[in-house]
Amino acid sequence: MKVILIMILALGLCGCQGLKSPATQQTPAGSMSTGNWEFILQDTATQNTYVESNISNTGTPGSYSDHGTASTLFSIDTAIYYADPSAGGGYQLGNVSSVTLTINPQLGVTGTVNQPGSSPITLTGTVDAQGLTMTGTFDNGSGSSGSFTAAAALSLSGDFYDGTLAIGESLNGNTIAESSQNGSGTYNLTPQVGNFAFLSSDIPVGGNGSVVFWNNTGVCNGNQCAVWINLSTNAMWVLMNNSGSGSTQIIAILRPPA
Repeated sequence: MKVILIMILALGLCGCQGLKSPATQQTPAGSMSTGNWEFILQDTATQNTYVESNISNTGTPGSYSDHGTASTLFSIDTAIYYADPSAGGGYQLGNVSSVTLTINPQLGVTGTVNQPGSSPITLTGTVDAQGLTMTGTFDNGSGSSGSFTAAAALSLSGDFYDGTLAIGESLNGNTIAESSQNGSGTYNLTPQVGNFAFLSSDIPVGGNGSVVFWNNTGVCNGNQCAVWINLSTNAMWVLMNNSGSGSTQIIAILRPPA
């Protein structure tokens, strides 16, 4: 009887432990840096589509979104522009309703760029371990696909000049100041998305308003103008959109001092 009791106690102390399921470990989802991002979709050898967004976490691990804020989509065909720079062709401005991204534990990325009235653009790729860059492929839902890259954007800042150094543009936070032989002017910008920002108005908040690109009698009078920093060349592009007619134009490309 004593032997049987001892065996029962021994099973209770050690045998039952082996019947318990091991604790399940949750694999953490992948992550990315939050803030301004630029996604570059290579449409052709000369045309890229750019998606400029401010990305934040949704509250769910591995899930990110622009939360329906003012993301911007536009395309530039450099072959069209450089064939006749004075015409300013090759720029098209699009619309984005939302950008969503999901990152799995293996750092795989799936994303969607939703466009009002158009098929969504889907992204499939990977993010680097630091969460600062992405590579992969895209499909625009209309039979076109290709490769894409993406990277966390930088703050809009710096000095840029035209080819003759006669016109200078200074970006600093939410303002841009121009100086030239005609005078000077300072203008407010909308909040930066990606490497892109619109002028909030064609009315100057400083200077005498006698400037080349932004003044009331210039190309931005009554139009929606914007600045975009092309990080591959560190150049600042001045872009114009007529919201009434839908016409667009590349006004100028300015570069940092040598």
